Formats: sequence, C-alpha cells, structure tokens
Amino acid sequence: VGASPIRLDGVPKVTGDEKFGGDSFPADALAVLVVRSPHYHARFAFGDLEAWAGAHAGIAGVFTAADIPGHNCFGVIGPFADQPALAEGEARFRGEAVALVAGEREAILDLDLTDFPVSWTELPHVLQPSDAKADSAALLHRHRPANLLTSGFVERGDPDAALAGAAVTVSGAIETSYVEHAYIEPEAGYAYMDGDTLVVVACTQAPYMD
Repeated sequence: VGASPIRLDGVPKVTGDEKFGGDSFPADALAVLVVRSPHYHARFAFGDLEAWAGAHAGIAGVFTAADIPGHNCFGVIGPFADQPALAEGEARFRGEAVALVAGEREAILDLDLTDFPVSWTELPHVLQPSDAKADSAALLHRHRPANLLTSGFVERGDPDAALAGAAVTVSGAIETSYVEHAYIEPEAGYAYMDGDTLVVVACTQAPYMD
C-alpha cells in the first residue's frame, strides 16, 4: 500500500518486444486453414478429400472429425466440456469448423477453397434465444434440453434492511481506472515430443488445462 511496484512485463510490452503465444512456432511447422460452415444450420458431406489434396501443390493433408482419436470433444469448464472440435455431419452455427487443411505456409496463404469437396444441405435455423427456447424448437443437441447450454441464478435480498440491522456500517467514495477483463491476444500455442516428454508451449493461465 502506498508503493508503486514496477511491472516486470511493462517495458517489453510498450516497446513491442514482448512475445505472445502466436509469435512463436517451430520453423518446420505446417500452416492450417480452417474450413467453416457458411450456413447457420446445415448437414454436410465430403467428397474425395485425398484427391483434392493431391491436386494442390504444397498441401500435406485434410483432416476431419473422423481423424480425431477418442472422443471428438474439447473444453475444460464443466458445462462447456463437450464441444466438438470439428463438426460431424452437421454444422450447428455459421462459422463452425468442419475440416482442417494443412500445408506449406505459402500454399495455405494462396489457397482457394471454392473447389473444396464439401456439399451442404441447409436446415431450418433460429437466430433468437427466445425462439431457441420455445417448446416447438428443434434440439441442436439431444443432451441439452430446451437448447440451454448453462444457466445461473442470483438471488437478491433486502440491502436496506441488512444495513439497518448491521452493527457497523462504513460509507465512502472510491475512484478507480476502467479494467476490461479480456485477453489482448488470441489463444495460441504448440506442442512437440522431446523423447518421451510432451512439451507444450502456450500463453495460458492454466498449463494443466492445455
């Protein structure tokens, strides 16, 4: 209290020398382009992905949900822990990832996905929460009744009565700067095997979750 501690990360951030998660990656790493749904709700099917990849120089491969071993899920916070990493046959929101195209960085930068072998069948969709909660609304996930991901409840009591019955009350005015609770960089990182050890390099608050 009363001191002005020096921020160890202040100078490198101000000068631009600070390294963030997306600034570092192995020199031989491939780049990845994400194929996303252009529709709010749609079924989809892939064509010959191997032939498409072979017809484009510098493309190492295409990966879909079928290439994910184990359960196709991610997420570390309880209610969100079962999100599919890649959609399987049905996209449930516009922009949902359905495939990954990996290749040399130059090839990925110049890649045109207009001929990517995927066909779409649009399905009915709703865009308002009230419509999604309606009794007649179709369920996006069978295990999410009423299309509800998670919910919370805050109960408010009687603050005036609590203050009136308090043994001691303290009042005053305090001014503080505005603080936005949000990160200033995209989540990023990479992992590699060092012998029998898996090394994870990431900008994170919880390494064990990565």
